[in-house]
Amino acid sequence: IDPDFNFLRQNCKNSAYYLDTEFNDLVKKNSFCDRNLSLLHFNARSLLNKMDDFVYFINSLDFKFSIIAVTETWANESNETAMHIPGYNRYLKSRHNRSGGGVALFVKDTLSFKVRVDLNTCSFDCEDVDVAFIDIDKTTIGVIYRPPGGDLLKFNQCYSVLLDKVSTSKNKCLICGDFNINLLKYEAHSETENFLNDVFSHFQYPVINRPTRFCQTTSTLIDNIY
Repeated sequence: IDPDFNFLRQNCKNSAYYLDTEFNDLVKKNSFCDRNLSLLHFNARSLLNKMDDFVYFINSLDFKFSIIAVTETWANESNETAMHIPGYNRYLKSRHNRSGGGVALFVKDTLSFKVRVDLNTCSFDCEDVDVAFIDIDKTTIGVIYRPPGGDLLKFNQCYSVLLDKVSTSKNKCLICGDFNINLLKYEAHSETENFLNDVFSHFQYPVINRPTRFCQTTSTLIDNIY
């Protein structure tokens, strides 16, 4: 009954980096079962401009993910219909009155899903935070984009309320996205530590524990799946 020992410790495995060819070799070697729910996340920074390359990459993988989540679609009412992946249905949350941001969930067309309206209308105190949540196969799946530079204290307060709502269901839960919260700095930044502690308190755990973005002199862990 001790979550530190029986839950968190079991999940303390290092995440790994793979090239697409290495991932395909992994699929062949392990015979992944496509009957299980699987989730892939991209931070697109304008999906429409990369749509052809995006679809080509998806098709190059020897595994068809159940759900493909995308942050920073930069979609609007005029171009949403162009964001389509063959073999997938989609649910988009776009910023219709301002540029940037936006999130999307693409669901394999053999699967049915229910939009979680109660979660998709959560307020983040006027911050430009985008969320999209669906229910599928007794699992709640969400994608979140939080822009950099926002008030992390306010976000933490609102995100805690959101996790409380998610927790009222008996569903399993997967939440992915670009949080722009660098987990590598959690020991040096109090609100980052508060965010991580709140995640733990809701029995969630970050799947990724290595940097997801690199510059010439620095690296950060701001994209994750919980």
